[in-house]
Amino acid sequence: MIIKCEKCKAAFDFDNNFILPKKRKPMFSRRFKLNIAALFLLLLAMGFNALLSMSSLEKLYVESIVSKYQVIGKDLQRNIQKGLRFGKSMTKYVGIDRMLEDTVLNITRKIDVNGTRKSLAGGTKVLEKDVAVSICLPGGNIIYSTDKNSVTTYAPESVLGDYHADNSKSASCDYIKYQENYWISLPVSGGLKKKYIGNILIVFNEKPVKMLLHSVFQKNLYTIIFIVVCGFILMTFFLNLIANKNSDGKFPKFKITVVMFIVIGMSQIVFSILNLNGFKNYYLEINREKMVLLATMLKEDVEFFLSKGLSMEKLYKIDALMEEMIAASPELDNITIFNDKGFALYKATKKGVVDFNKNKPDDDSPNVTNTDKDPKYSLLLGIVKNKKLEGYISTSTDEGYISANISRKVLADKLKTIVFDSATVLIISILFFVEMLILTFQYIEKSAKKNRNKVNILAMRPVAFMFFFGIDISISFLPLHMEKLYEPVFGLPKDIVIGLPISIQMFFTAIFILISGIWCDRRGWHEPFLTGLVLSSIGFIYSWLAPDAIHFLFSLGLVGIGYGLSLMSCQGYILAHAEPEKKALGIAQMIAGIYAGSICGGAAGGMLADRIGYPPVFCIGGIILLFVIVYTIATMRHAMQKPEKREKQEIRKSVGFMQIIRFLFNPSIMGLILLSGIPFAIAMVGFLNYFSPIHLNSIGASKSDIGRILMVYGICLIYISPLLTKYVDKFSNKKIFIGISGFLGALAFINYYYWGSYGIMAVAFSIFLLGLSASFIPCRNAYLLTFSVSQDLGEGEAIGLFNSLVRTGQVIGPLLFGWLFINFETHNGIVILGSAYLLLTILFLLIPVERNAMTIKNGR
Repeated sequence: MIIKCEKCKAAFDFDNNFILPKKRKPMFSRRFKLNIAALFLLLLAMGFNALLSMSSLEKLYVESIVSKYQVIGKDLQRNIQKGLRFGKSMTKYVGIDRMLEDTVLNITRKIDVNGTRKSLAGGTKVLEKDVAVSICLPGGNIIYSTDKNSVTTYAPESVLGDYHADNSKSASCDYIKYQENYWISLPVSGGLKKKYIGNILIVFNEKPVKMLLHSVFQKNLYTIIFIVVCGFILMTFFLNLIANKNSDGKFPKFKITVVMFIVIGMSQIVFSILNLNGFKNYYLEINREKMVLLATMLKEDVEFFLSKGLSMEKLYKIDALMEEMIAASPELDNITIFNDKGFALYKATKKGVVDFNKNKPDDDSPNVTNTDKDPKYSLLLGIVKNKKLEGYISTSTDEGYISANISRKVLADKLKTIVFDSATVLIISILFFVEMLILTFQYIEKSAKKNRNKVNILAMRPVAFMFFFGIDISISFLPLHMEKLYEPVFGLPKDIVIGLPISIQMFFTAIFILISGIWCDRRGWHEPFLTGLVLSSIGFIYSWLAPDAIHFLFSLGLVGIGYGLSLMSCQGYILAHAEPEKKALGIAQMIAGIYAGSICGGAAGGMLADRIGYPPVFCIGGIILLFVIVYTIATMRHAMQKPEKREKQEIRKSVGFMQIIRFLFNPSIMGLILLSGIPFAIAMVGFLNYFSPIHLNSIGASKSDIGRILMVYGICLIYISPLLTKYVDKFSNKKIFIGISGFLGALAFINYYYWGSYGIMAVAFSIFLLGLSASFIPCRNAYLLTFSVSQDLGEGEAIGLFNSLVRTGQVIGPLLFGWLFINFETHNGIVILGSAYLLLTILFLLIPVERNAMTIKNGR
């Protein structure tokens, strides 16, 4: 008989021998969990890469289709405007119905030229019922259409665009998606004054686009599956090899990290290379099809003139027609018309049109024998005087040739953009991978420990990462979206109104950081944290749906409230659960997660906005924050506790009003706030979040480029700040480093003033200097705590109060920048701000420090 102990599960037999309880084997081994975690990280990284790549390709596909249709639409535009010049009326245009039907036929027909390949777009048949061509008046009233049900209805207001009465260029390349259709709008001008009198509307259903994207998605899916399977096999092999070599039970984090990093990184690089090659092939196919279409239309016009008895040397206004065609097709390098002997007669390039009949050709003039022979980039069509079969495209050379070439430079620029996007995705994925790997290690180690409910202070790092990923996803385009929604607000100038979203968000953040600190002390970190996430998520979804500027500002007020509550709660979690000697480590890890999330969110948001527009990105941010709520409740529920009641003697005396007054009116503290902290906040938010997106957008930078440039600031804080902090900690006098921070910030403005003409590079370098300046922020906090008034107030309260006051600079920054740009030119406003920042920094360094006001530490 065996007697068992219910508590320890040990047992004794009749001879009183102790029998150890059998260890329960875990359901899944550590090796199995590691392999599953590796597969999860690989799928997550590849999925993240594929998501951004597919959104990029979707934009390319739609723009390619739109670009082809615009070429046909512009031909209709020219013909209508020609009739208007000869006295026809828009409301009584004879023959317009036939012209619209011919346009639909041109859109839906498949032109096949010897030497062309079947393109992806050609594989998706566009039916006549899926396309409609209409004419509307300036108010949107449709008066002619191939879709008879549309006549007398009104086109959506957002489709018409903003055309001025004197707009005669008609070079709009915009399109808009409304409900289930894509709309292309081309303005029509008529009369001697070329007055704007209506629009050509080409409407096509999204069904062909979806079919095309589905086929591409399937192709990419097979590629991703193949890469994931190969990567998982490699990763499993090496991880098992590492596990077998470490039979002593130790968990080799470094080796595992290296293996996962190499395999996942190489998987993404391979996918990016294949994606780049696929992009190049598709770009050439779609633009070759467009080139064929454009050359065929020109060929038909030339053959029409020939049928009327004109000679090749005297084609009426053919040079103007070629100029319009090349202007509407930036992907083309040139279009040339040759005579039957192979000598150029007319040539259109981006620089203009040359009529070689007026300018006698020399020996170096273009000849059909020295044109580009690569069939991927070039096209040569024969011109005949009479067609024997209707619709048959002849290659006879009786009269001459038309040559067209795709621009290799434009293709190289497109590929360079894709490479930059792929590199950005890779950087984001690496940062994302690091945070998820930390989360994975925490999960595996926690499942191996006996006390699974023990609070891990490092658990806040991945939460902070995901939180800031969602919060900062819109950081690169807030003023740009406000500019689109702009309407007069409280009688303020436009430049100030554009900066209001940032100021309002920062204003409420500063207030609710203080409230969150009190809430954390009394009720625990979890209540304000979760409440803040809920409010921020609601605010972002509200931003997505906001119909005008007022609603948008109100939504960002909600985001600011939630941001302030959750931000302070992250630190509250560390302070509540970390042992005294590990608080610094916990806060450092949390800050690393914050910066990594901010970088990834800002860059990913810019790339997404470049592809799907601004509003949907706000919705994505809200969804991410909702996920953070679910994750926090699921994984950190055991840490959600109210503060324990302490004994009276352990309770620190509450902060008195006079202590706060002594702290604020201390000359050194006041100088640190007014001459260093607030000026830096004004410079950082004003230049980084307000000025940079607006300026970069104005000089032609894409939203993806803006997001990438803003990444520079965060990268400085992640990689440079820790190195500087280790070096600076060796010095007792931190004030000099705060001065260096101010000089670097002022130098960022001076750099832009003198080298702003270098465009994107000048702004990027200024942001780099601001990042270096911000890398000295830890010195500011350390310097603050050296004063006895800070110790009397309490370190936490001193830093909290100081940071709240400094955040007023973040509120003022965008408004101050806007005001200066209204009253001064941009360059003058920048130099004023830079000079003021430099002067305030010098004044800060000149303020004497009273030694008796300092706390004596380490013999000082």
